[in-house]
Amino acid sequence: MKKLGFLLLALTAPVALANPQAGITTSIATAGADVSWTQELAEKNANAKQLKQLNNNSLTIGDMVNKDLDEKIAARLRLQAQVQ
Repeated sequence: MKKLGFLLLALTAPVALANPQAGITTSIATAGADVSWTQELAEKNANAKQLKQLNNNSLTIGDMVNKDLDEKIAARLRLQAQVQ
């Protein structure tokens, strides 16, 4: 999307300079450039949210594994205590 904004700007800027009524063309090019920056920020925000979600998921999985290991160790210790 960023490249599209710059492409619009590159294609319309020479026309805007040559044509005295090119205010509309320049506005379209500028809007395209603004959209590209907005899209880039939205992608960065989405990536940050995904990283937070992955971090939360890994913490949850880590907690589940630790809980499972604790339960297995406790069961093994109870079994050993009963045998003795």
